[in-house]
Amino acid sequence: YRGENDKKHRTLDRLEMRSYGQSLVRAKSILDLLKAVYDVLEAHRHLVLNTGVLHRDLSIYNVLMYPR
Repeated sequence: YRGENDKKHRTLDRLEMRSYGQSLVRAKSILDLLKAVYDVLEAHRHLVLNTGVLHRDLSIYNVLMYPR
């Protein structure tokens, strides 16, 4: 992420995939939910630090857990 002043370098990319898991609202326990959120934050931290890409639409509807 380069900051608000560097908007000319932004791109919009979308990737649509089939759902292979369950929504965070279906967590079987608080511990499972916390582990999933921690993993998401670590993955996005890695993405920002190593590629400069910032995911700007994280929500309970586009993060899945319990992969099938």
